[in-house]
Amino acid sequence: MNKNYRGVTLIELLVVISIIMILTVVVLPTMKPAAESRRIREAARVVNVFLGTARNQSIATGKPCGVMFQRENADNRFCSVLYQVEVPPLYGGDYETSRITLSNTGGNNWSVAFIRWHPTEKEWQDDASSMARWPMLVSDGDIIRFNYQGYRYKISFPDPADKLKIRLTSTIGSEVVLSQSVLSKGLSFQVFRAPVKTAAEPLQLPTGVAIDLSVSGGASDVMSDDDHRIVFSSDGSVHGCIEPLFLLLGQRERPAAPTTTPPAEDELPNWIVPTNLWLSISPQTGLIATSENYHIDPGSIADWGTPDLATARTYARESQSMGGR
Repeated sequence: MNKNYRGVTLIELLVVISIIMILTVVVLPTMKPAAESRRIREAARVVNVFLGTARNQSIATGKPCGVMFQRENADNRFCSVLYQVEVPPLYGGDYETSRITLSNTGGNNWSVAFIRWHPTEKEWQDDASSMARWPMLVSDGDIIRFNYQGYRYKISFPDPADKLKIRLTSTIGSEVVLSQSVLSKGLSFQVFRAPVKTAAEPLQLPTGVAIDLSVSGGASDVMSDDDHRIVFSSDGSVHGCIEPLFLLLGQRERPAAPTTTPPAEDELPNWIVPTNLWLSISPQTGLIATSENYHIDPGSIADWGTPDLATARTYARESQSMGGR
């Protein structure tokens, strides 16, 4: 028996392909914001957990632990990789009787040496062990205090190849005033060492998502290039912090300010994009809350160089948490 088979003509096939292409052009732009929103929400969730893990580790071990935000080399505004860090023990020399001596080499620059009391010979001798370990244990930016009291000074190295020559800067902004007659006799000392990375796996944020460090920070300021860590104390509080901290999860490609007026949607900075999310961290408890970004009408912005962060952060602090602790 003969049967008639009818195939698809070329014209019909081209019509179907055209319809699919039209639908793709129409639907894809509407799907992109939803996909970006999902990525940002997922990033907020994993950052929340990562910070919470460091806080819980501090409480469990009784040792300060935290998170370091790796600034991207291409643009210091963004962070897409986070590391767990811990604070090393204080360093006060290799012996209980270790003392540091400092000789002024001009201004705030000093040459350091070490001595220790030798109980058998009943005299002070050179402390070769502390002299050898000082360059390995002390890093640029560490803080030193003498005789367990008084001012603290930030350590830096004018010549990184010679760590026995240091520069001391007062942490309260005043001039360094140290008596040479006292320092030459040797002082007990404590070095508060900067946090170091742990062996824990770093956190990589979803593609295209980053923490915008240029608008993240305290309640009244933003993170400087030197601020890239949050450290929790053994009681869960944020070490050295008296006001809430805020981290803005946004899109990696967003500019700091638009180049056109009125700005195109893809040129809006992160602090004005409504789908972005804030993480607010309580300084007293270390608990983290997630909230939506405050909606600001782009047409009301007179100065794009001065973000309205106070309103956004107040909204973030007062908003109900979206969950995720």
